[in-house]
Amino acid sequence: MKHRVRKHGRLTTPLRITTAGASPSPTIIGKLEAHGVTVVHVYGLTEAYGAVHDL
Repeated sequence: MKHRVRKHGRLTTPLRITTAGASPSPTIIGKLEAHGVTVVHVYGLTEAYGAVHDL
């Protein structure tokens, strides 16, 4: 997907990045947001998932 960049480095079309696991540092998030990128941090429950067995 191509995103055009305006003068001053901001994107002209919306871009949302989804990240999981360890959150990016506030510095990285701030730099991305300065360019018009929305950062969404999600998590799953894979760490709580155990093997499934038929009994």
